[in-house]
Amino acid sequence: MTNKILICLLSLCLINASFAADAANLAVSSHGPATEAEFDTFLDNFVSENMSDSGTPGMAVWLYQKGHLDTGRAYGFANVAQQKAVSAEDTVFRIASVSKVFIPMAALQQVEQGKLDLDTDINQYLRLFQVPAFNGKPITMRQLLVHTSGIESRFWGDSTLTAGQTESLGEHLARRLPARVREPGVVGAYSNYGSALAAYIVEVTSGELFSDYVKQHILLPTGMNTSGYILDQRLAENLAVGYEEYNDTLEAMPYTWVHRYPPTSMLTTAKDMALLIQMLLSGGQGVNGRVLSSDSVDRLFRQHFTHDPHLPGMALTFMEMYRYGKKVVWHDGSTVGFQAELVIIPQEHAGYFIATNFKGNSFSGQLRSGILERFYNAQPEPVIQPVIAVENIDRFAGNYVFNRGNHTTFESFLALTKAGQDISIDEAGFLTLWEQRYHPIGELRFQREDGKRILAFGENGQGEIDYLFIDWGGAPRALQKRTGIQLRGIQAAILLASLLVAVVLSVILIIRYIKKSVPEKPGEKLALINSLLPLLFMALFIAGFVSSRGGLDVRLGDIPLLMVALAMPLLLVVTTAVSMAQLVIGQVIERRAIASLAVINSLVFLGWLNQWNLLGYFL
Repeated sequence: MTNKILICLLSLCLINASFAADAANLAVSSHGPATEAEFDTFLDNFVSENMSDSGTPGMAVWLYQKGHLDTGRAYGFANVAQQKAVSAEDTVFRIASVSKVFIPMAALQQVEQGKLDLDTDINQYLRLFQVPAFNGKPITMRQLLVHTSGIESRFWGDSTLTAGQTESLGEHLARRLPARVREPGVVGAYSNYGSALAAYIVEVTSGELFSDYVKQHILLPTGMNTSGYILDQRLAENLAVGYEEYNDTLEAMPYTWVHRYPPTSMLTTAKDMALLIQMLLSGGQGVNGRVLSSDSVDRLFRQHFTHDPHLPGMALTFMEMYRYGKKVVWHDGSTVGFQAELVIIPQEHAGYFIATNFKGNSFSGQLRSGILERFYNAQPEPVIQPVIAVENIDRFAGNYVFNRGNHTTFESFLALTKAGQDISIDEAGFLTLWEQRYHPIGELRFQREDGKRILAFGENGQGEIDYLFIDWGGAPRALQKRTGIQLRGIQAAILLASLLVAVVLSVILIIRYIKKSVPEKPGEKLALINSLLPLLFMALFIAGFVSSRGGLDVRLGDIPLLMVALAMPLLLVVTTAVSMAQLVIGQVIERRAIASLAVINSLVFLGWLNQWNLLGYFL
C-alpha cells in the first residue's frame, strides 16, 4: 500500500513538472516558428520567390529562440566564380553598420567599471584632440550612442585598399572629424563618425585598441570565435566575396580597410551572431563568461531618445520598432558588397540575423520584415484618436528631406540628388503624404486615417515648422523642411539658367572668333573663358562620378576627374576678377554688355558653387 501511494505521488510530481515545463516554455515565447521545419519552409519559399530576381549571390540566416529553436540556413554562393556555397556556420560576412551594436556594449562595460559616464562631456576623456562645443553645449557619450551629437556625415576618403595604409582610430578622428552642425540632444541624425568617436573613447578609458578590447571582452566570452574587426588569415579563408551591380553586370568588390572601422567593419558568421543574440537574451551571460550585467542589458535595450512619445526612438545604438505589437530592437547595415540585419525581440526571447554578400537591393530588408510578419506579429487593432482643430494647418505643407547629410565639404551637393517627401493639405484640411491622409490629433501630431502611422513635427526657435519625425521602415527618422532658396527646384533653376547663359555666350563668342569679321575686342577672350569654365566644370564633375564605382571610389577618395573639375572654379575666380578689373578701368569699351553679362553669370555660378562647398578643395 505504501509503495502504491509513493508511486501515485511520484506520478503527480512528474505531471506537475511537465505542466511547469510547458508553462515555462510558454512564458519564454508565445510566437515564433513551431518547428525548425516550419522556419526552413518559410525561408525556402521566400528565397525561391525573391532571391534570384534581387541579384543576391548568397545569404545566411540564423534564428535563435530561447528554449525552443537555434537554427541556421544558407543559400547561394559565397564566391560566384569558384561556385563556393555559403555556410551559415562558417562563411564570414562583413556586417556593415550592424557592427555598431558592439560599441554600446563596450561602453556599458566601462560604465560598470566606473571608468565612463554616459552623460559627461566627452572632452573629459579625450587627450589627442578636443571636440568644439556647439553654442556652448558639449557632446555626451549617450548622445553619440543615440545619434544626436549633431555631427555631420562624411564619407570621402574614409577607406583604403591596403591594410598598411590605415590610420589609427584616434589619428583619423583627430584629422578628419566632421563638423558639428546642430545642437546636441535635440534631433537624431545617423553618424558613422559619431559612433567611431564613441568607440575611440572606449579605447581611451580602457587603454586597449578597440578591436582588441571587443575581442577579449565581448567576442571570446560570448563564444564568437569566428569574428573580429581585423581581417586575419583565419577570417580571410572563409570570407565571402562582396558584390555590386554595375552596368547590369555583377562585379566582385575589393576588400576595403576603413580608418574609422568600429561602426562598419565587424567580420562574423551567422552562427556567431546567434551566440550574440543568445548572450543578450540570457541577461549578458555568454557561453564562455559574463559579458554584461542584466541591468546593463536592460539599459542597452531601454529607450534613451525619441523625437516624440508616440513614435519609436533609440535604445543605445539599437533602433526601436513597435509595428508588430511588441518592442523590437534592431539594426541594419550596408557597405561595399555586403548587407546585414540584426533583429531582437526581447519579449519573445527571440532574435535573428541575416547577411548577404550583395549591396544594392532591399532583399535582406524584405526578409527581415517577412519573418516578423509571419512569426512574431501580434499587431493589435489600431486606436483611432479623435480629430482636433489645428490653426494654420498650411504651415505643415512643404518638402522634407532626410537630415542625415554633409554641410561643410563637397559632399553637401548630394542633397540636390534627394527629391524629398512632399506633404500637402487636401480640401478637407487633412495632411497628405504618399497619397494617404492624416488628421490632426495634437498641435504637432497627425494620425493616418487607418490609425497605423503617426507623423510628428518640430518647430524652430521662431515657431516655424522645421522637422518631420516619422517611423520610416521601422526606424526613427527626422526629415528637415526645405524652404525658399533651399528648395531643389530653385537650386536646379539657378544652375541651369547659369549654364544656359554660359552656352549662349560661348556660342556667340566662338562664332565671332571663327568669322573674324569683327575685330577682336579687349575682354572678349576672357568673356569666352568665363563662359567655358562653368561648362567644363560640369562636364568633368559629371564624368567623374559617372565613370567611378560610385560609393566605393568616394570612400577611397579616388575620383581623378573630380580633382581636375574642382580646379575649374578656382581658375574662374581669377579670370572673373581680371574681367571685372577691365570693366572698372574702362578697358572694355565696345561689346561691354557681353563682357558684363559674362562676369555677372560667373559670379552667380561661383556663388552657387560656394553654397555647395564646390568652390575649392573642401574634401
